[in-house]
Amino acid sequence: MQHELREAVFRGEGLLVAGGHDARNSHLADVLGVLFKGHRSKSMSVRLEDSDLHPATRVELLTTDRVQQAQSETAMAVGEFEWQDAPDKHHNHRGHRHHGRHDHYDHYDHHGQHGHYGNHSLSLVAVTVHDYGAGRAIYMGFDLLAEAALAGTDSVAASLLHHNLPYL
Repeated sequence: MQHELREAVFRGEGLLVAGGHDARNSHLADVLGVLFKGHRSKSMSVRLEDSDLHPATRVELLTTDRVQQAQSETAMAVGEFEWQDAPDKHHNHRGHRHHGRHDHYDHYDHHGQHGHYGNHSLSLVAVTVHDYGAGRAIYMGFDLLAEAALAGTDSVAASLLHHNLPYL
């Protein structure tokens, strides 16, 4: 299925991948222009920059789901997670004390293989846009549909979902 999605985007179709569950979409990483870096406990909000995708705003996250962390490789980052508390450089994402130079985060590479992400200083993105072939892809590291359903039709999340469709 992912091969067909890749080909459709390359031909000129649009693709929106929005969820924070796991690395099932790792085979779409090059279409999305990101490298998946694992999960983190729930973010408080997503800050969006002014872009063709949506005017600058903040999306308050209401779900209790973990969020998917990704690093932009070739995609344009247009949103970042805002955390309730800044990551502690002496603890990993599970709250365990880490004695090395960097925090370590679970991640999956583009083949779906599990590993660790060791350089916390690299920018992790919440929302990206990426041109792939003749098409366009949007990546969001949180469940936009669930957020829009919980927040209601007049919410920023619903507006963001509505703005995505014409953009693609």
